[in-house]
Amino acid sequence: MSVVCYLQSDLSRIRLLGDGVDDSWSAAPFDESGPIAAQIGARARDGAEWAAGHLGRSRRLGAVVISVDDAICTRVTAPSPTKEVLTAALGQREREWTSESGGTTVQALAPARTRRTMGKAEAVLAQSSHLTVVELHDGPVRLWLDQLDRKGVSPTSVITLWNGMAQAWPAERAAANAMTAVVLELDEHLVWSWSRQGELAAAGLVRRWTEPAAEPDAEDDQRQRDDIPQVPPRLLLDWLAWSAQLGDAPAHVTVAAGDPAPIIDALDDRWPRSQFTRRAHSDPLGATLDALGDVAAESDDPRRCVVDLTHRPGRAHRWLAYWTIAAVLMLAVGIGAIGARQRAHASEAREIASTFRADVETHVRDVAPDLAGNPSPARALQSVLVQEREANRPIEAPQPPYPIFEELRLASEAIAGVIADKEDATVRSMKIDELQADILINVPDFATGEAIFDALRAQDGRLNWTSTFQGSGAPPTTQRLRATWGTGPS
Repeated sequence: MSVVCYLQSDLSRIRLLGDGVDDSWSAAPFDESGPIAAQIGARARDGAEWAAGHLGRSRRLGAVVISVDDAICTRVTAPSPTKEVLTAALGQREREWTSESGGTTVQALAPARTRRTMGKAEAVLAQSSHLTVVELHDGPVRLWLDQLDRKGVSPTSVITLWNGMAQAWPAERAAANAMTAVVLELDEHLVWSWSRQGELAAAGLVRRWTEPAAEPDAEDDQRQRDDIPQVPPRLLLDWLAWSAQLGDAPAHVTVAAGDPAPIIDALDDRWPRSQFTRRAHSDPLGATLDALGDVAAESDDPRRCVVDLTHRPGRAHRWLAYWTIAAVLMLAVGIGAIGARQRAHASEAREIASTFRADVETHVRDVAPDLAGNPSPARALQSVLVQEREANRPIEAPQPPYPIFEELRLASEAIAGVIADKEDATVRSMKIDELQADILINVPDFATGEAIFDALRAQDGRLNWTSTFQGSGAPPTTQRLRATWGTGPS
């Protein structure tokens, strides 16, 4: 069970309840002669110090429940549920009350989903022009939360008393999606809320007792007036108006009060079809806060909490911002150091390039003074070198002649050595020039042709011989020997 904190919206009273703690703190009344803002700041500082001191070493705080004395729940017409649009729509109507505390939170009681994930029904709700809106003046509460955060305490969620009532007193016998109501007796007021499965749908606040129209003249009249449940007609009128606007009415009503009977009797007379549950407590608010200590916190749904205050940036966010700034500064210093190093290298490179260009210009001036100012001396010198080489090209010796007669002799000796004793072998033609050699021989069989080819290859000449046979393939046939000039036999 966690500790729950009840907070008056003007920080006049703070109460901690749960986990063995039940204590209250009250602030001194405002001094009308002094600045209100300074006194609110003092209340926030003193109240946060008191609350943190009573939490002990655990520094664990559950839900913070804000009173609804300066809050309203109303129905507005707006094209969008965004905070800016709702604030503008609320600013156009006449206010029934004012607050000097400053700071306002406005949120629509709509599902907290994006258009990408919402269903068709929720998309229609998001586009609807009629929205239920909760507006509360929470400037002092924000100051108190900031002071509490500085002392290392962060609540799990921030809710209004209306949200707390809807979550603390669920209707166990109600249907799954039925509208349920909770009526809480709080000092001289009746606080009421409508919800579905703990999700706030409508809420309000009315005075508990009504004054008689005239003073009774007799004891019987006084006794007759005391027998009438003194439930304000405004409560019943508000419920009728909300049921007409929402198209639904509570099927189950839970009444938490010191004596729930008069309230239930009055409501049962006007809402005969509703089921009633009695929660008789001498301290209805304390019982509500005690029940909230066992309820899991919701931090993203505007129907269950005040989203802006629940996710108000705190110490962890500030430290994250500090570390982010430090990381950015370190990165900037590193980049600056790298840049300075690169500038130093660039300066050295420019000096080396300048020295090199000066050396090149000196050497060019020594070789060709007319090219000393040329922007591209290397290309100019290359052109001069080519011209000088063309002008002073050395005389090349002519290529020696091919040893045609020597090769003709070697080929003749090789062929004659094979076909000398063969009467049916005849040399048909023999040609050797600077390009190639070509010999045609009629041979009686393939073996003779192979022997001629081997003899040619065995010669120590410069021709590389190849051999092919022409004709039908059956001997006698014609052998063709060809050769190209090379460096030696192949």
